[in-house]
Amino acid sequence: MNDYDAIRNYTDEEVPAVIERLASNPDVHGALAAVQLPRLHRLWPRLAAFLVRSRVKSELVQIRTVADVQKRVADLLNHLERETMAGFTVSGMENLQPGVSHLFISNHRDIVLDSALLNWALHRAGHATSRTAVGDNLVSTPWVGDLMRLNKSFVVSRSVMSPKAAFKSFSITSGFIRQSLLDGHSVWIAQRQGRAKDADDRTDPAVLKMLTIAFRSEIGSLGEWLQKVSLVPVSISYELDPCDGMKAHELAVIAETGSYQKAKNEDLISIGRGITGYKGRVHLNVGERLQGEFADVEALGKALDHAVHAGMRLYPVNLDAASRCGYEVEPVPVIPARIAEVDAALLVRFNRCPDTEKDLIWQQYANIWRNARDAQTMSGGSSSAASCSRSSRM
Repeated sequence: MNDYDAIRNYTDEEVPAVIERLASNPDVHGALAAVQLPRLHRLWPRLAAFLVRSRVKSELVQIRTVADVQKRVADLLNHLERETMAGFTVSGMENLQPGVSHLFISNHRDIVLDSALLNWALHRAGHATSRTAVGDNLVSTPWVGDLMRLNKSFVVSRSVMSPKAAFKSFSITSGFIRQSLLDGHSVWIAQRQGRAKDADDRTDPAVLKMLTIAFRSEIGSLGEWLQKVSLVPVSISYELDPCDGMKAHELAVIAETGSYQKAKNEDLISIGRGITGYKGRVHLNVGERLQGEFADVEALGKALDHAVHAGMRLYPVNLDAASRCGYEVEPVPVIPARIAEVDAALLVRFNRCPDTEKDLIWQQYANIWRNARDAQTMSGGSSSAASCSRSSRM
């Protein structure tokens, strides 16, 4: 894998040196202090970092392999399920053939948890975890890159500008994914670059084009490519998105000015909020392997979208949002009952949100309902969201 050293995940042999680098990094101490001791960190950041430093070092030095890293991640997810979720459920694991490497493609709601929860579900079902794609914007901070590459992540370039450089970068990424699958490692990648800020989950054909580059000399059609890779759609449904307010703000700024410039460390803030924020119920569905012949990547993308939308779990907030956005809410398959904790958390969230951005939050939850409804009824509805015309006050 020497050709992929710049992007690949770390191996067991590299873990001890990377752990030592992280354990002695003051930025790591400060970041963990902000999560573990938030009040103290706001008042006396140096003291908070000092208090977590010795514990961080003692815990990190016990990690010697990638498996050790993933065990710690599993422990964290167990904690998150207890503290930030009202339950985590999984369906469709019977669709996976044991011993086969899969190319998982999912909707993209959370920077870290989408792939982490899939791997947790795979581990609990007795399957090997997957290598996961992360954008190079997330690893521009070296210690963040170290943490992600320790956890079987590999880097996908999002910052290359020229067509020639982009093609070279995509070829390397495609080659790494192909080699991973051939070597028996499953791979996870989101259906688009960046999260769907409006929750209108649509596959970017460019992602599919990139994935096929490394196979172009041995395939004559997309159907042949699908025979070589086990492309499995994955749908992840969060009852509440901890970052919905941040996404609404970004959409509001874009609507007003035409562009949005992220603040320093905004991605890290989103990661932290996504991990620690209350999510209500979370459901992950593993779909059936996509097969067949498709005229082009656009047609394949639409089939993937349909599979992702059909696998979404709807919650009361999605129906509320659809009604507020002017849709005629029709009966749909099993909607979980309301739970008070979710309603309370949503109320707090809306009380903190500017009135001008409340409708954009409702649209996020309504788009999930609309896409699931269209997939379930095979109506192929419009991809444009309705404007929320009713009161957005809780």
